[in-house]
Amino acid sequence: VLAFFPHRPVSSEHVPVTAKFGDSVTLPCDVEPYSLGIPERKLHVFWETLDYCVYEFMGGKGYPDNRFQNRVEMSREKISRVDLSLTVHHTTFSDGQIYTCYLIADKEHLLQRVDLAVLAHSEVHSLQPGASLSHPLNTAGPAEVLFDPAGSVQSPRDFLSSAGLPGPGYEQRVSVQNSSLTLRSLIPVDRGSYTVRDLQGNTISTVIVTV
Repeated sequence: VLAFFPHRPVSSEHVPVTAKFGDSVTLPCDVEPYSLGIPERKLHVFWETLDYCVYEFMGGKGYPDNRFQNRVEMSREKISRVDLSLTVHHTTFSDGQIYTCYLIADKEHLLQRVDLAVLAHSEVHSLQPGASLSHPLNTAGPAEVLFDPAGSVQSPRDFLSSAGLPGPGYEQRVSVQNSSLTLRSLIPVDRGSYTVRDLQGNTISTVIVTV
């Protein structure tokens, strides 16, 4: 059972950390000088946000919250070097929060506050006519792709639906495999901006293409 200690006063400065959507990121925690001499089996540390405990390490074992199951970890190797940083895998936009690291020794010690910002990916490609564009969707979940043609005054149009179906006119040239989008046989009218969005409308990535 993860412990949660609400309304604890916090005074340490925030450490800003950024990550791209879907990537792994390490939240640093400087444990000096509190844990020196504490054996791993007696080490008690936890990471939390303002709303819930994310991860607790106690008795030599780690206990992630259900929201972060299989996505967060503290490295045993780093712990042996007195490093209590937390690694978050497959980051999502909802992970963009303030995280606080505490050590429980003779009393509670606030070690670090980390302000995590999760950002969209951005790429620019200049390709020859007839070439193919390959772009990772950066998510295993449903996503849609919008196309904004270069020089167009119209609204972006559907390029790929959240069900994985190509938009009108792209049925023979667009495919998705292993969470990667491919547009084959590029032609000049394919110039423009391609935006990958999740079902909540958040931009996961943007790629600008010139042909």
